[in-house]
Amino acid sequence: MCQQSLQAAPPDPAALRTQHDLVRGGSIYNSTCAVCHNTGIMGAPKPGDKVAWSARVAGGFAPVVANSIKGFKGMPARGGQLSLTDAQIADAVAFMVAKSL
Repeated sequence: MCQQSLQAAPPDPAALRTQHDLVRGGSIYNSTCAVCHNTGIMGAPKPGDKVAWSARVAGGFAPVVANSIKGFKGMPARGGQLSLTDAQIADAVAFMVAKSL
């Protein structure tokens, strides 16, 4: 995983597109994340919701990825798919963030 995209600053959508595999992230999103994020279940931010995602990534991309890996509030660790690697989780998060900023 590229460390540049994990710095404590709001991510640049163009940088996310070059530093992460958004095709793989989209596939993971569709198979794992969409069930909650498409509908906003339990406050899950929807892709494309600039206000919700801007607030989440204001402190950087790394905390959002870390929360996705470890679980946060109602979100299970790794979206409930424990076989996903950290890089795959980062790609899925990058996919959602890139669609939202």
